[in-house]
Amino acid sequence: MNRHRCVLTSLIAAVVMQQAGVFPFGFIRYRPEGAGEVILVKDSRDKGSVVGNGSLVTQIPREGGVAFVIEGTIPRVVAYDVAGKKIADEAKPGYVGVGRPSVDPAGNFMLAEFIGKDESEIWRIPLRGKGPSTMLSVINKGKGDANPAFEMGSSQVWINMGGSWVFYDLDTAQTSLIDVKPLMDGLPDGTRMVEVRPSPSIPKQVAVSVVLPNARQNRWVMVWDRQSGLVSRVSPGGVDCDQVDWSRDGRFVLFRSVEVESGRVTLQAVRPTGGEPEVIAVMKDART
Repeated sequence: MNRHRCVLTSLIAAVVMQQAGVFPFGFIRYRPEGAGEVILVKDSRDKGSVVGNGSLVTQIPREGGVAFVIEGTIPRVVAYDVAGKKIADEAKPGYVGVGRPSVDPAGNFMLAEFIGKDESEIWRIPLRGKGPSTMLSVINKGKGDANPAFEMGSSQVWINMGGSWVFYDLDTAQTSLIDVKPLMDGLPDGTRMVEVRPSPSIPKQVAVSVVLPNARQNRWVMVWDRQSGLVSRVSPGGVDCDQVDWSRDGRFVLFRSVEVESGRVTLQAVRPTGGEPEVIAVMKDART
Protein backbone atom coordinates (compact mmCIF):
# COMPACT_ATOMS: atom_id res chain seq x y z
CA MET A 1 0.00 0.00 0.00
CA ASN A 2 1.34 3.43 -0.90
CA ARG A 3 2.18 5.85 1.89
CA HIS A 4 1.22 9.50 1.57
CA ARG A 5 4.24 11.79 1.26
CA CYS A 6 3.77 15.25 2.80
CA VAL A 7 5.81 17.72 0.78
CA LEU A 8 5.79 21.50 0.56
CA THR A 9 3.10 23.98 1.56
CA SER A 10 3.23 26.37 -1.39
CA LEU A 11 0.39 26.72 -3.89
CA ILE A 12 1.97 24.67 -6.69
CA ALA A 13 4.18 21.74 -5.77
CA ALA A 14 7.43 20.99 -7.58
CA VAL A 15 6.53 18.59 -10.37
CA VAL A 16 9.18 16.24 -11.71
CA MET A 17 9.97 16.38 -15.42
CA GLN A 18 8.30 13.11 -16.30
CA GLN A 19 5.00 14.51 -15.01
CA ALA A 20 4.72 17.19 -17.68
CA GLY A 21 1.63 15.35 -18.90
CA VAL A 22 -0.46 16.58 -15.98
CA PHE A 23 -0.53 20.13 -17.39
CA PRO A 24 -2.79 22.02 -17.74
CA PHE A 25 -5.02 21.35 -14.74
CA GLY A 26 -7.52 23.05 -12.46
CA PHE A 27 -8.09 22.68 -8.75
CA ILE A 28 -9.83 24.36 -5.81
CA ARG A 29 -7.89 26.42 -3.29
CA TYR A 30 -9.79 26.73 -0.03
CA ARG A 31 -9.51 30.03 1.79
CA PRO A 32 -9.51 30.09 5.64
CA GLU A 33 -13.07 31.46 5.59
CA GLY A 34 -14.16 28.42 3.55
CA ALA A 35 -14.52 29.95 0.08
CA GLY A 36 -13.31 27.82 -2.81
CA GLU A 37 -11.28 29.54 -5.54
CA VAL A 38 -10.83 27.58 -8.76
CA ILE A 39 -7.23 27.88 -9.98
CA LEU A 40 -6.22 27.14 -13.58
CA VAL A 41 -2.56 26.17 -14.07
CA LYS A 42 -1.30 26.27 -17.66
CA ASP A 43 2.18 24.75 -17.38
CA SER A 44 5.04 24.07 -14.98
CA ARG A 45 6.11 27.75 -15.04
CA ASP A 46 2.63 29.08 -14.27
CA LYS A 47 1.66 29.95 -10.69
CA GLY A 48 -2.02 29.64 -11.55
CA SER A 49 -4.83 32.13 -12.06
CA VAL A 50 -8.22 32.39 -10.34
CA VAL A 51 -11.09 31.83 -12.77
CA GLY A 52 -13.95 31.84 -10.26
CA ASN A 53 -15.32 30.74 -6.91
CA GLY A 54 -16.66 27.22 -7.07
CA SER A 55 -16.26 23.50 -6.60
CA LEU A 56 -16.55 20.11 -8.37
CA VAL A 57 -13.73 20.73 -10.83
CA THR A 58 -13.40 18.77 -14.09
CA GLN A 59 -10.51 18.91 -16.57
CA ILE A 60 -11.19 19.73 -20.25
CA PRO A 61 -9.54 16.93 -22.25
CA ARG A 62 -8.35 17.97 -25.71
CA GLU A 63 -7.14 21.58 -25.58
CA GLY A 64 -7.07 21.98 -21.82
CA GLY A 65 -9.04 24.09 -19.41
CA VAL A 66 -11.42 23.61 -16.54
CA ALA A 67 -15.15 23.28 -15.92
CA PHE A 68 -16.71 23.68 -12.49
CA VAL A 69 -19.82 24.47 -10.48
CA ILE A 70 -20.25 28.08 -9.35
CA GLU A 71 -21.12 28.51 -5.68
CA GLY A 72 -24.25 30.66 -5.32
CA THR A 73 -28.03 30.70 -4.98
CA ILE A 74 -28.70 29.83 -8.65
CA PRO A 75 -27.31 26.49 -9.91
CA ARG A 76 -24.64 27.32 -12.49
CA VAL A 77 -21.80 25.58 -14.29
CA VAL A 78 -19.05 27.33 -16.25
CA ALA A 79 -16.01 26.38 -18.31
CA TYR A 80 -12.77 28.13 -19.24
CA ASP A 81 -10.21 27.22 -21.88
CA VAL A 82 -6.51 26.93 -21.09
CA ALA A 83 -5.99 30.63 -21.85
CA GLY A 84 -8.53 31.53 -19.17
CA LYS A 85 -11.30 32.57 -21.60
CA LYS A 86 -14.84 31.63 -20.58
CA ILE A 87 -16.29 29.15 -23.09
CA ALA A 88 -19.55 28.18 -21.36
CA ASP A 89 -21.83 29.62 -18.69
CA GLU A 90 -25.08 27.81 -17.92
CA ALA A 91 -27.39 28.91 -15.09
CA LYS A 92 -30.81 27.40 -14.39
CA PRO A 93 -33.08 29.28 -11.96
CA GLY A 94 -35.70 27.10 -10.32
CA TYR A 95 -33.35 24.19 -9.70
CA VAL A 96 -31.82 23.49 -6.30
CA GLY A 97 -28.31 22.40 -7.31
CA VAL A 98 -25.99 21.02 -9.95
CA GLY A 99 -23.64 18.02 -9.97
CA ARG A 100 -20.08 17.71 -11.17
CA PRO A 101 -19.86 18.32 -14.95
CA SER A 102 -18.06 16.15 -17.48
CA VAL A 103 -16.51 17.29 -20.79
CA ASP A 104 -16.50 15.14 -23.93
CA PRO A 105 -13.08 13.94 -25.18
CA ALA A 106 -13.07 16.39 -28.10
CA GLY A 107 -13.78 19.32 -25.79
CA ASN A 108 -16.94 20.39 -27.67
CA PHE A 109 -19.57 20.13 -24.94
CA MET A 110 -20.14 19.11 -21.34
CA LEU A 111 -22.83 17.23 -19.46
CA ALA A 112 -24.17 18.27 -16.08
CA GLU A 113 -26.94 17.13 -13.76
CA PHE A 114 -29.26 19.96 -12.70
CA ILE A 115 -31.10 18.95 -9.54
CA GLY A 116 -34.80 19.65 -9.09
CA LYS A 117 -36.99 19.24 -6.04
CA ASP A 118 -38.41 15.91 -7.23
CA GLU A 119 -36.14 14.85 -10.07
CA SER A 120 -32.94 15.76 -11.88
CA GLU A 121 -32.14 16.38 -15.53
CA ILE A 122 -28.97 15.67 -17.51
CA TRP A 123 -28.17 18.62 -19.79
CA ARG A 124 -25.84 18.81 -22.79
CA ILE A 125 -24.12 22.22 -22.76
CA PRO A 126 -22.07 23.29 -25.82
CA LEU A 127 -18.66 24.88 -25.36
CA ARG A 128 -17.65 27.99 -27.31
CA GLY A 129 -21.28 28.75 -28.22
CA LYS A 130 -21.73 25.76 -30.53
CA GLY A 131 -25.53 25.54 -30.50
CA PRO A 132 -28.22 25.53 -27.79
CA SER A 133 -28.23 23.53 -24.57
CA THR A 134 -30.49 20.47 -24.62
CA MET A 135 -31.98 18.26 -21.94
CA LEU A 136 -31.06 14.59 -22.48
CA SER A 137 -32.54 12.56 -19.67
CA VAL A 138 -34.54 12.70 -16.43
CA ILE A 139 -33.41 10.95 -13.25
CA ASN A 140 -36.04 10.22 -10.61
CA LYS A 141 -34.98 11.44 -7.18
CA GLY A 142 -31.66 12.69 -8.54
CA LYS A 143 -29.40 14.32 -5.98
CA GLY A 144 -26.29 15.41 -7.86
CA ASP A 145 -24.50 12.05 -7.95
CA ALA A 146 -25.24 11.10 -11.58
CA ASN A 147 -21.57 11.93 -12.37
CA PRO A 148 -21.76 11.48 -16.17
CA ALA A 149 -18.55 10.44 -17.96
CA PHE A 150 -17.74 9.74 -21.60
CA GLU A 151 -16.68 6.25 -22.69
CA MET A 152 -13.56 6.43 -24.87
CA GLY A 153 -14.26 6.31 -28.62
CA SER A 154 -17.99 5.80 -28.15
CA SER A 155 -21.32 7.60 -28.14
CA GLN A 156 -22.02 6.08 -24.73
CA VAL A 157 -21.90 7.96 -21.43
CA TRP A 158 -21.60 6.45 -17.96
CA ILE A 159 -24.40 7.75 -15.70
CA ASN A 160 -25.32 6.80 -12.15
CA MET A 161 -29.11 6.49 -12.10
CA GLY A 162 -30.52 5.78 -8.67
CA GLY A 163 -27.46 3.83 -7.56
CA SER A 164 -27.13 1.73 -10.74
CA TRP A 165 -24.55 2.61 -13.39
CA VAL A 166 -25.79 2.61 -16.97
CA PHE A 167 -24.54 3.48 -20.43
CA TYR A 168 -26.62 6.25 -21.99
CA ASP A 169 -26.23 6.34 -25.76
CA LEU A 170 -26.10 9.92 -27.02
CA ASP A 171 -27.19 8.83 -30.52
CA THR A 172 -30.18 6.66 -29.61
CA ALA A 173 -31.08 7.81 -26.06
CA GLN A 174 -31.14 4.12 -25.06
CA THR A 175 -29.71 2.91 -21.73
CA SER A 176 -28.03 -0.37 -20.80
CA LEU A 177 -27.00 -1.60 -17.35
CA ILE A 178 -23.27 -1.83 -16.53
CA ASP A 179 -22.07 -4.77 -14.46
CA VAL A 180 -19.81 -3.32 -11.74
CA LYS A 181 -19.50 -6.60 -9.81
CA PRO A 182 -15.94 -7.27 -11.11
CA LEU A 183 -14.88 -3.96 -9.56
CA MET A 184 -16.52 -4.79 -6.22
CA ASP A 185 -15.05 -8.28 -5.91
CA GLY A 186 -13.05 -8.42 -2.68
CA LEU A 187 -14.36 -5.09 -1.36
CA PRO A 188 -16.66 -4.93 1.69
CA ASP A 189 -20.37 -5.45 1.15
CA GLY A 190 -22.09 -2.11 0.65
CA THR A 191 -19.17 -0.48 -1.18
CA ARG A 192 -20.45 1.96 -3.82
CA MET A 193 -18.84 3.31 -6.97
CA VAL A 194 -19.60 7.04 -6.97
CA GLU A 195 -17.41 8.44 -9.77
CA VAL A 196 -15.90 7.10 -12.97
CA ARG A 197 -13.58 8.63 -15.57
CA PRO A 198 -12.59 6.47 -18.58
CA SER A 199 -8.99 6.69 -19.73
CA PRO A 200 -8.44 9.02 -22.72
CA SER A 201 -5.80 6.67 -24.14
CA ILE A 202 -6.49 3.02 -23.17
CA PRO A 203 -9.83 1.40 -24.14
CA LYS A 204 -11.92 -0.09 -21.31
CA GLN A 205 -9.64 1.30 -18.61
CA VAL A 206 -11.39 3.52 -16.08
CA ALA A 207 -10.43 5.37 -12.93
CA VAL A 208 -13.13 5.24 -10.26
CA SER A 209 -13.74 6.49 -6.76
CA VAL A 210 -15.52 4.18 -4.35
CA VAL A 211 -17.07 4.71 -0.94
CA LEU A 212 -16.54 1.94 1.60
CA PRO A 213 -19.13 1.45 4.36
CA ASN A 214 -18.31 1.96 8.04
CA ALA A 215 -14.68 2.87 7.50
CA ARG A 216 -12.67 5.82 8.71
CA GLN A 217 -10.85 6.09 5.41
CA ASN A 218 -13.89 5.44 3.29
CA ARG A 219 -13.07 6.89 -0.16
CA TRP A 220 -10.55 5.20 -2.41
CA VAL A 221 -9.42 5.78 -6.00
CA MET A 222 -9.01 2.63 -8.09
CA VAL A 223 -8.15 1.79 -11.69
CA TRP A 224 -10.30 -0.89 -13.29
CA ASP A 225 -9.20 -2.56 -16.53
CA ARG A 226 -12.52 -3.89 -17.80
CA GLN A 227 -10.79 -5.95 -20.48
CA SER A 228 -8.38 -7.90 -18.27
CA GLY A 229 -10.48 -7.62 -15.11
CA LEU A 230 -7.55 -6.21 -13.13
CA VAL A 231 -8.50 -3.78 -10.34
CA SER A 232 -5.83 -1.77 -8.52
CA ARG A 233 -6.06 0.76 -5.71
CA VAL A 234 -3.90 3.77 -6.62
CA SER A 235 -4.76 6.17 -3.76
CA PRO A 236 -2.48 6.06 -0.69
CA GLY A 237 -3.34 5.09 2.87
CA GLY A 238 -4.33 7.66 5.48
CA VAL A 239 -6.39 9.78 3.07
CA ASP A 240 -9.93 10.19 1.77
CA CYS A 241 -10.05 10.63 -2.04
CA ASP A 242 -12.55 11.83 -4.64
CA GLN A 243 -12.97 14.05 -7.75
CA VAL A 244 -11.08 11.53 -9.87
CA ASP A 245 -9.86 12.63 -13.32
CA TRP A 246 -7.09 12.04 -15.89
CA SER A 247 -4.29 14.07 -17.37
CA ARG A 248 -5.05 14.82 -21.01
CA ASP A 249 -2.48 12.34 -22.28
CA GLY A 250 -3.80 9.52 -20.07
CA ARG A 251 -0.46 9.04 -18.31
CA PHE A 252 -1.72 10.05 -14.86
CA VAL A 253 -4.81 9.66 -12.73
CA LEU A 254 -5.64 12.84 -10.80
CA PHE A 255 -7.61 12.96 -7.56
CA ARG A 256 -8.35 15.15 -4.57
CA SER A 257 -6.82 13.81 -1.35
CA VAL A 258 -7.88 14.73 2.20
CA GLU A 259 -5.52 13.62 4.97
CA VAL A 260 -7.55 11.96 7.72
CA GLU A 261 -5.37 13.15 10.61
CA SER A 262 -4.41 16.70 9.57
CA GLY A 263 -7.21 17.75 7.22
CA ARG A 264 -4.68 18.84 4.56
CA VAL A 265 -6.19 18.75 1.06
CA THR A 266 -4.10 18.24 -2.07
CA LEU A 267 -4.42 17.41 -5.74
CA GLN A 268 -2.36 14.33 -6.52
CA ALA A 269 -1.20 12.53 -9.65
CA VAL A 270 -0.37 8.83 -9.91
CA ARG A 271 0.39 6.40 -12.71
CA PRO A 272 -2.60 4.15 -13.53
CA THR A 273 -0.26 1.21 -12.91
CA GLY A 274 0.23 2.44 -9.32
CA GLY A 275 3.26 3.71 -7.48
CA GLU A 276 3.86 6.68 -5.22
CA PRO A 277 1.40 9.53 -5.88
CA GLU A 278 2.87 13.02 -6.31
CA VAL A 279 1.34 16.15 -4.80
CA ILE A 280 0.92 18.63 -7.67
CA ALA A 281 -1.11 21.32 -5.88
CA VAL A 282 -2.00 22.19 -2.30
CA MET A 283 -5.69 22.97 -1.98
CA LYS A 284 -5.84 23.49 1.77
CA ASP A 285 -2.89 23.49 4.15
CA ALA A 286 -3.32 21.68 7.46
CA ARG A 287 -2.77 24.96 9.31
CA THR A 288 -5.66 26.86 7.63
